[in-house]
Amino acid sequence: MPVKNKIALFRGIVRNIIFATNIIAILLLFSSFLSWRVSPLKTNLFSYIGIAFGFVFFLNISYLFLWIAFKKWKLAFFSLVSLLLCYHPIATFFPMNIFPEKVPGNSLRILTYNV
Repeated sequence: MPVKNKIALFRGIVRNIIFATNIIAILLLFSSFLSWRVSPLKTNLFSYIGIAFGFVFFLNISYLFLWIAFKKWKLAFFSLVSLLLCYHPIATFFPMNIFPEKVPGNSLRILTYNV
């Protein structure tokens, strides 16, 4: 077997392994999304996966950037769609108050330091 074929075979295997781990990360993201919907009284599996929501979110963002860097647009599309489907939990977990509501001038603001 020529060297070029071995390198191409190795690249294909590595790409498939990375894609498989990306699919696992997407499934974990959807499972952590279910922790918002499924009561822990029914099953507590999704609650435990939901604890890792932030880590799984950043893992999926990393895969999205990886596929964009390698110009694999179809694979980047999978990661992007999974992130868009989980928009509500992401927006709740990482709130971005870009347009805050106006606070009346005579309101009292309290800052606490909870240790």
